[in-house]
Amino acid sequence: MTHIKNIGRFCESDKNAYILNDASLTKVESDFLMIIEEVVEMYQTHLGLDLHSIYIRGSVPRGLGIKGVSDLDTIAITNKKPKDIDLKWADKAEREINNKFSAVKGVEFSFYQIKDIIETAAFSIIPFIIKTQSVCVHGEDLISQIPGFRADKTIGNEHLIHLRNQIEQRKILQTMKTVKI
Repeated sequence: MTHIKNIGRFCESDKNAYILNDASLTKVESDFLMIIEEVVEMYQTHLGLDLHSIYIRGSVPRGLGIKGVSDLDTIAITNKKPKDIDLKWADKAEREINNKFSAVKGVEFSFYQIKDIIETAAFSIIPFIIKTQSVCVHGEDLISQIPGFRADKTIGNEHLIHLRNQIEQRKILQTMKTVKI
């Protein structure tokens, strides 16, 4: 019989309805720590002085990671625009880490310029993710410089706008995986 594990949870909010960030390095299980160290080393090696900070987001830093099932989502904050940095190494680095560690289903490297994180005039998903579900594992932590977010229609609309695209992307990925077999 298949058992469905209850692994998610709602984000808590403070008395002013701002979403609280429950991510913490203390919640990261030991199986994931070596992978995080390797990711940090890869970013440092390849980005050098262009690297500002690194965040881990999602289930792993929230203590919800499942060994062999969860992926490790990472965000590198850079001092330059990512398009002005040689990022050809990233795909190979992801593959190397994915082949080396079985504790995660996959590792994702992503890159955003610091300016796009702390100088937002309108809602932007990456500052939201950093503020509400990420932990800084290297460099200066920008979380206190990002304004708080409330669970309101702005955030709801942002997710709805991208939902159809995300579903279509998932279908394409599933098709590609089926074809490779």
